[in-house]
Parts: sequence; C-alpha cells; structure tokens
Amino acid sequence: MRNPPVIALLPLPNFTLSSFSLFTDVLRLAADEGDRSRPIRHRWTVIGTSLRPVRASNGIEVAPWEALGDPARFDYIVVCGGLLRRRHDQDDEIEEWLRRADAAGVKILGLCTGVFTLAQAGLLRDCKICVSWYHVHEFHEEFPDAHVVATELFVVDGDRVTSAGGRGAADMAAWIIEQHAGSTVARKALDILLVGPSQKGDLLQPRPPVADGVNNEAVRRAILLMEERKDRHLPVPVLARAVGLSRRQLERLFVEETGKGPAAFAAHMRLQYADWLMATTSKPMTEIAFECGYADVAHFSRSYKAGFGVNPSAARQSGHGYIPEERRPYSTTSVGVPFL
Repeated sequence: MRNPPVIALLPLPNFTLSSFSLFTDVLRLAADEGDRSRPIRHRWTVIGTSLRPVRASNGIEVAPWEALGDPARFDYIVVCGGLLRRRHDQDDEIEEWLRRADAAGVKILGLCTGVFTLAQAGLLRDCKICVSWYHVHEFHEEFPDAHVVATELFVVDGDRVTSAGGRGAADMAAWIIEQHAGSTVARKALDILLVGPSQKGDLLQPRPPVADGVNNEAVRRAILLMEERKDRHLPVPVLARAVGLSRRQLERLFVEETGKGPAAFAAHMRLQYADWLMATTSKPMTEIAFECGYADVAHFSRSYKAGFGVNPSAARQSGHGYIPEERRPYSTTSVGVPFL
C-alpha cells in the first residue's frame, strides 16, 4: 500500500450526500495540520464512469474529478450509494471495474446502499455485511444467502468494509485514518465536525422504532437481533448468550421492558412483518409464511388468526390490514403497547 494512501470515492446515481460529505470531510480535516486541507497524510479523489456530474438524492450534483481508469492506482475505493434503485446503464461497467479492483488487491468499501452494488458484483460472498436497518429486508430479498448484520455501524471483513451510512460514514473514514496516521489524527477530524469521538464498528446502530421505549441495552440488542432474523426461530437460550445474559435474566428483563417474554415478542414481530408484506406486496402466502419464519402456510394462518381475529386470506381480500399508517416493518406497535 502506498504512503500516503490514495482513496477514491465513487458516487452512484442518487447517492446520499450527507454520507459522502461526512466521509470526505473527515479525510480533509485529517489530511493536514492547522485545518489547511492539503492532502499530505492521504490523498483522495472523486471518480465516475465519465466526468459528467452525478446527481445526489437531494438534487445536488457532484462532478467526478477523473474517470475510472486503472483501479490499481488506488488503495481504497469507496462506493457511495443512496436511494435504492433499479439498475442503471453504467452498472455493468462499474461492477466489472470493481472486480478488476478486487483482483488488484484494492480494499473496497460499501457506504450506505453501495453495499448492494458490491453484492451485485459478487464481491461480498462469504463476507459479514453491514446494512442499515431501513434496507435490511430489501437486501435479504435480493441476496438471501448473505450474512447481513444490521446492529453495527460498520463492519470490517478482510478487504471489505461496509457501513450503514449516516454517522457510520464518518467512523469508517476515521477507521482508515487510524490505520495510517493514528487515532489522534482521526479524533481531531471528528472533533472539528462536532460528531464526538470515533465509534467502534460494532457499536449498536441507532435503534429503529421497533425498539422504541426499551431502555435496557441487552434487551434492545436482543430485539434488534430478532428483527434481523425474523425469517428463522431464535431459541431464547441462543438469544441470551448473544447478549451476554442467562435465559432467566433475559426473560425477566424482557417482561419488565415490554410486558412480554422474548418468545412472545418475537412472534408479535413476525406477525406484524407478515401483515406488512400482505398489505404492500403481491407475494403469495407461502412465500410470506417462509419469509416470516413459519413452517408452513397452515402454521402462519393459525398464528395470524390468533393475533388478529381473522385469517390472512380474508384480511388481504378486504384490503384491510392491521399495520400502522406508514406500512413499514420498522413502525410496529410500540413496545409495551397491547398487540391489538
């Protein structure tokens, strides 16, 4: 790896400007003494399939400084995503270029939904992948065999680094700086941006609404693990070990925080997700049942009727669901509120 290292940022159409800006500003502020922004400790550039401006999701355009070219001239490539989208004309070219970068030994980073592009290029096989809570279901849908983590800010797995975006973009940039210039330099950049000290990648992502009202950290993490794995049954002892508690401790804390034991809470969550899928997709009941962790449609139907008082087919035919107005799996009934 060169000294100083060279970092390329590749913004995709409709990229998230805040994540892109946080990442580049951390690089800028850490690159020199006295806030002079000279690229001394490391260098960075913005690349694209052409020099035509790339439009961010908020409408602001950023012009690449140079075209893709030889990826081996970089030490890190950061793929900056944003709005989930259908494929664009340049996607094949970008994915092939990223595969060339991988063959050249370049570290490749996925920022925000840039992880989707890395996965489409086949660069995340057998990797632990960080995805935002707000896209984890879409990612599972497109890449069902992926090892997805939605409880951490960013994940380093060999030459792959993936981030949920937002604040995680600053921390991922700080991680690069720490590798080459030390933690003091990285901390200086974060302090100037007023985002606080560098966070470790395994710090819990800000909780989605499914964990609203839960104050105990272990219970929050357990709920997020349930949310992450709604398509399978997580035995309570396994869940307890994952958050560092005994089964009895976890069950007691769950009841104190939510009014339900962990098994009942997980069942509640799966049913609400199934209801959301019924109301917002045309997926067959069999697919919905399996996606929500039910052994078969009969099991799903019995559980749904027990929870909502009507069988799922009748609910779908009536066009009437029990999900909240936002119709998102993250906007489930608040913790501690009765199910119906």
